Amino acid sequence: MKLVFQAIISSLILHFVFIGGILLFGIIQTRNHLSVIAASYENVTILQSETAFGMVISPVYIFLSFTAAANVVF
Repeated sequence: MKLVFQAIISSLILHFVFIGGILLFGIIQTRNHLSVIAASYENVTILQSETAFGMVISPVYIFLSFTAAANVVF
């Protein structure tokens, strides 16, 4: 029982140190960030005006995936 209690306590300490380190790193990065908004307007690229939805899958790939799944089952 003592070993389980020690494992739980050490796990909690490790988690707090890990999460605290991530939070501290984020705070330091946020405070040191310098945004350069004016320079970002000099390099403007035109985005794509059309959007495609979905994708096309080869029928051969579908056939091979079904045969592979059938071979695994049987």
